[in-house]
Amino acid sequence: MPGLRSSGPRRVVGDRRSAIFGDYRPNWSIGEADATRQAGAPVAIDSAERIEPGETADVRLFPMWAEFWVGVSIGTQLFAFEGVHLVGSAVVTQTVGPVLS
Repeated sequence: MPGLRSSGPRRVVGDRRSAIFGDYRPNWSIGEADATRQAGAPVAIDSAERIEPGETADVRLFPMWAEFWVGVSIGTQLFAFEGVHLVGSAVVTQTVGPVLS
């Protein structure tokens, strides 16, 4: 399954009131902030230990269902949700193919 690297506006916004750490597992919508179309993708933070509300950081996303992520490319806007609450956004800066063992 492809991985995504994101930077630029990876901003913790909206209803999120505390920092996120490397074990963060939000759901994401692609292209628009649509709480009815979400798919899981755990986050690895590359450029910081944590991201406080209002901060930005370089992160990697690990999509869980490839079929939801078809068409995602560099420049695609992503929106992070916790349930129906919008808590962040990201812009794809790199895509990486699946790692086969």
